[in-house]
Amino acid sequence: MRAILAIFATLAFVSAAYAAPAQPSSNAAAQPAAWLQHDIVVALHNLPKTYSCNDLWYKFRDVLLEIGARADYKILPYDCGSRSPQVQLNFMLPQALSPSQKQYADLDATPKAVELHPGNPSTLNASDCDLVSQMSSEFFPAIPLKVVSTKLECTASGKAQPHFELSVAALTPAKRPSPALADQPSAKSSQQH
Repeated sequence: MRAILAIFATLAFVSAAYAAPAQPSSNAAAQPAAWLQHDIVVALHNLPKTYSCNDLWYKFRDVLLEIGARADYKILPYDCGSRSPQVQLNFMLPQALSPSQKQYADLDATPKAVELHPGNPSTLNASDCDLVSQMSSEFFPAIPLKVVSTKLECTASGKAQPHFELSVAALTPAKRPSPALADQPSAKSSQQH
């Protein structure tokens, strides 16, 4: 009887281990990586509020930096002031290399669980819940980055404010680039198109 219980306990442990979502370890070793170019347009739809082009530029910039983007990105928001703006993004993210490709490495990168919630990055606040929700469904899968967990309470009941928590599995540079190296919003992107 004890042998049967031990087998069931072992099976339960093994199945629980495989059912748990894989999250990058915070102490994972750096690995060789190369910069991979991404050029996408994120079409946002029916947001509950309007955003200026500068607001969208800074929010996307801060998310790009959180997920490990190189500091020479280009961000062009347009149709600003509408509830369905678009943001054109041109940026590079680290891509892991196999051991046989390590001679082509541009950098060392570390797997990391990137947490997005009001205040992280600093430009995101509770009223950005729908924006982050659309990033989760449109932006991250297009890169592709795996959304590890989400808690999106965008429709607040009563007097409670909307709330969101989003975790993304990213590969980030072992040495963080300075955001000062990148462009600032241009006068062209701050105009409503």
